[in-house]
Amino acid sequence: MSHGYFNKLNYTLANEDTELEFSLLPENSNHVLAIAGSGSRILPLFAKGPKKISICDFSHEQLALTELRIQTVKSLTYKEFLGFWGYEDLASNKRQEYFESLNVSKEFQKTLKNILTSTNFEGLIYKGKYERMLIKFQSIIKFILGKEINSLEKIEDLNEFHVYLKHRFPKLKWKLLVSILGNSTLFNAFLYKGSHPKKNIKISYRKYYFDIFQKLFKFLIPKESFFLQMIFFGKVKFIQGAPFETSEILFEKMKTGINKSHINFYQGDLFSTLKRINDPISFLSFSDILSYFPEEIEKNYMQTIKMKLAPKAITVNRYYLRVHNELDLAGYKNITNDHLDLLNKEKTQIYQILIYERQND
Repeated sequence: MSHGYFNKLNYTLANEDTELEFSLLPENSNHVLAIAGSGSRILPLFAKGPKKISICDFSHEQLALTELRIQTVKSLTYKEFLGFWGYEDLASNKRQEYFESLNVSKEFQKTLKNILTSTNFEGLIYKGKYERMLIKFQSIIKFILGKEINSLEKIEDLNEFHVYLKHRFPKLKWKLLVSILGNSTLFNAFLYKGSHPKKNIKISYRKYYFDIFQKLFKFLIPKESFFLQMIFFGKVKFIQGAPFETSEILFEKMKTGINKSHINFYQGDLFSTLKRINDPISFLSFSDILSYFPEEIEKNYMQTIKMKLAPKAITVNRYYLRVHNELDLAGYKNITNDHLDLLNKEKTQIYQILIYERQND
């Protein structure tokens, strides 16, 4: 299976909150399989000490970026890591010096050198198509909301935020913005280039995105969500809401896990990767690739992968604008409702997330 959207550097920061997967992953799992994405969804998993991690993606560039993230954790200090990626200020010549000190595998050296050279060795977290789209959206939001952007930066707790939303937030302007920006035509133009997932949920795009923000506003202040920070500020200004890879508490555990885990990279789709894997998988993090499955695959994919999963294996299934209503789940237990607290705290709320456990035969 091939999908043109996934063939280049689409993500460099994050488009989902991998703290969820981290919380679900048992300590010392035998074998984790995960979609690479920007690589930031992979790093926290190392903190749980898996014996083996298999990483797959259509895009060679996304795999290279994941390798770069792994090597920066392995070789740099926490502060150097933040500076290298752009969470904190760092001179470009220093970033180049760090890069040249890394033990990047030969498979990815040329690609990474080209990426970093093309950006003049600036921090990479805002260089993906997705991140650049959010920055463009933020410029529109800033133009319409004006000084209210500054008000959002000053909010420190949830109660204060809810009072602000009730009495001061420009609700009509916000509804207009969501209607304009939450538009499939606009997303196709900015990001998907005709490959936007085909919506099968029975609500409008406007309501879908409005509901996303309603859920975020219910549980998080803007400082606590990298997605809200990108939407309102155009960058991650507050580390407390940055992607989970920036956790100082996790950093040394990620470094230890990387040094202990056996790591394999696979370029290609999930199913071709599974054919190349022999060790049973104990944890599978799909990311949102399920939203792009063709109809002939989406009903039966859980049965297709089942024989590759170990008993009690956990799968984390994210869906964007689609649900697989006739999914064959024979041999699985839906454990989503056991983890509602984790789902409510997910920092993007973009996806419907379902969690399954493979049952013993």
